Amino acid sequence: MDPRQLLERITSNPGGDDIPGDFSPDGDRLVFVRIDKSGQTGIFVTDVDGSGLQQMSPAHLLVDDIFGGSWSSDGSQILFVARETEDQHKAIWVVNADGTSPHELRIDGTCGGPLSDPGSFGCYSPSWSPDGAKIVFVRSTLDPSAAAGFFENVYTVNADGSELFQVTSGGVDDNPDWGTPPASS
Repeated sequence: MDPRQLLERITSNPGGDDIPGDFSPDGDRLVFVRIDKSGQTGIFVTDVDGSGLQQMSPAHLLVDDIFGGSWSSDGSQILFVARETEDQHKAIWVVNADGTSPHELRIDGTCGGPLSDPGSFGCYSPSWSPDGAKIVFVRSTLDPSAAAGFFENVYTVNADGSELFQVTSGGVDDNPDWGTPPASS
């Protein structure tokens, strides 16, 4: 059978792009980034049959157009990346799976904030731990000596944004994720 015959369109966004993020833990819904034809971005959820389309991010946010979102293991919340204005760093946001209570995750006061503030950082590519207790993400630090002008490392925090822990110190250029737990013997 031709693999293309197995593909089924879930979303339609004429003149724009839909970038997949993550399936809900039960496999019934998909979170994704939508870029409409005017360039506006948002985080959306749809049922896998294409019904039930719902915008999850507040319309005023500048949503990261690369990261499509991450479901918590219990399916109750979604992580996404956004900033409120062009002159701010990216920050991690959390929204309930029903679209209520979107809020910036306060990570020991270091994510987001003005680009001009040397004490604020960009945070992105978040992922929930398998038990939902922690979040792993990339934090960028401005560094004029670095080839890209910034330096990135992997960090973890508790799901409430507390207990920031630096995992890497040599820089990264990939999206962190939690590994599969080892099989018990």
